[in-house]
Amino acid sequence: MAAPPGSSRVANNNLVGRLASVKPDVVLFMPGTNGSTGGHSTAEVIAPYTKMVQEMRASNPNMKIIVS
Repeated sequence: MAAPPGSSRVANNNLVGRLASVKPDVVLFMPGTNGSTGGHSTAEVIAPYTKMVQEMRASNPNMKIIVS
């Protein structure tokens, strides 16, 4: 099986620190399709996106999240 989608790396390594340092009120969230291939299940592809939205909400419950 291929490596986890790039979204997994962001969800597990980068996002919380960036949110803490930047403190955004609006985020343009552009989930990609790279993780939709390589033998990953739907749950594996969606899980990091869910985690990222939860982290965004935890950093600012009033944050506007625009999904593109």
